[in-house]
Amino acid sequence: RDEMIFFNPEAGKYSAIGTVGIEIWQLLADRDRSLAEICDHLLAEFDVDRETCERDVSDFVKQMVDAGLLSRVQD
Repeated sequence: RDEMIFFNPEAGKYSAIGTVGIEIWQLLADRDRSLAEICDHLLAEFDVDRETCERDVSDFVKQMVDAGLLSRVQD
């Protein structure tokens, strides 16, 4: 898959993500994974340093929350 499209009917907006976004999305589907564990997986799959990975994953989650596609759960 090269791209995944999401639609938020409440906002009437579409969002698209690419290959890395799809990977993050799939890893987020496993609720037992922390953002650090997601980065561990991505570091093994992609040529990226930990600092960039953590920032990008955090930014991705924020964008998905802002788009109404994810919600944060507090422990």
